[in-house]
Amino acid sequence: MATMNSKSLIPWIFVGGMAFVVAVNAGMVTMALKTYPGLAHESAFERGLAYNRVLAEVDRQERLGWTLRTAFTPAAPHEGSLQVQLSDRNGQALSGAKLIVTLVRPVGGEAPVQIDLKEEAIGTYAAALRLPTSGQWDARVSVMRSG
Repeated sequence: MATMNSKSLIPWIFVGGMAFVVAVNAGMVTMALKTYPGLAHESAFERGLAYNRVLAEVDRQERLGWTLRTAFTPAAPHEGSLQVQLSDRNGQALSGAKLIVTLVRPVGGEAPVQIDLKEEAIGTYAAALRLPTSGQWDARVSVMRSG
């Protein structure tokens, strides 16, 4: 009976090591595809095509010169208070506006949360809110004032 010496095992060690690496990578790819679809926005392609509209909105917003300062004060898990201070280009508080905040998760499938803020003081708008889950939420603030 012939015995294997240590030199004849070296190629099989390399083959086994590469097979292990391929198996681990296949498992990681499978987990990545099952846990996250890769899209941060449902209609990313259409949104990209309409990017000129986004640029026009940014230009219009800069011409207004309004400034928003947001603050979130947590009260309990998933609950807290959102406050927005609105001022003009000279730093003067803007009163009489209607503020609607849409809270969206940049990743995940949670539905957006929309709240109306009420003016508590001149230029200061606030509302209590309850979020369905913890984590990062982006606030998109819509402001309407005098048309």
